[in-house]
Amino acid sequence: MAEPTHWRLQLNNLLQISWGVHSLRWEQSQTGSQHSSPWVAVAFIQNVEWGRGQAHSLGAAKEEAARVAYRALYRHLYHVDP
Repeated sequence: MAEPTHWRLQLNNLLQISWGVHSLRWEQSQTGSQHSSPWVAVAFIQNVEWGRGQAHSLGAAKEEAARVAYRALYRHLYHVDP
């Protein structure tokens, strides 16, 4: 079985070599019932939205947002897909 990718860790590592981890800010929200509504997490880098994720747990929503942000930042920095 393949090891899972830890996107928040990957994003932090990429930020360490580019803009610094302090440039990352998270916003998260949940609408409706706490038991049935999905979480939405947004990753902002230098106050610009780079990734957004939605899932039934906050951790999973942040992982998805980090995945989207990592791929976008990698493309921005290296001009190739990760």
